[in-house]
Amino acid sequence: AISGCLVPNYRNRLQTVDDVIRLLPNHEDITQTTGVLPNNDEPFAIQGYLLRIMQGEESGRTYDITSMLQKMKFLTVGRLDKFINNDIAIKEDCSSYISRQHCTILKESDGSYKIQDGQRDWSASNGWRRSTNGTYVNSSEASDKGFYLKVGDIITIGDVTMRFEAYR
Repeated sequence: AISGCLVPNYRNRLQTVDDVIRLLPNHEDITQTTGVLPNNDEPFAIQGYLLRIMQGEESGRTYDITSMLQKMKFLTVGRLDKFINNDIAIKEDCSSYISRQHCTILKESDGSYKIQDGQRDWSASNGWRRSTNGTYVNSSEASDKGFYLKVGDIITIGDVTMRFEAYR
């Protein structure tokens, strides 16, 4: 797979993520995050979305945001802290790069999901408090205005990396 991506002539390189995934062992497990079935370009019917922690102290843990957002309009994400009640509280004992009130995930009326840096804070002058270290999606900073999420997006908050995934 790596050699196929590094071919000098771009016309001879692997052209899509799906081409690379098909070359990986256990690619059937990976297809749930891409929304494409193995050896098939037809997308599967998406039942919901989740966040999977890829790197950090809770690596492998998942949060079913579709289920969580059935009861609420938005989810707060931040460092696990006994004084702050985040909907998704991420354990970070080795460092403190995740703010206690780091970001917010919203489900829009059209069914799309958006992530915003910061959380509502009535004590802040504008009613919103941004995180200390920023929220990044695919290495681009998400502002307090929001960033629309797509399946496979990589979200970085502090030293923790998460992936936005679909499930069937």
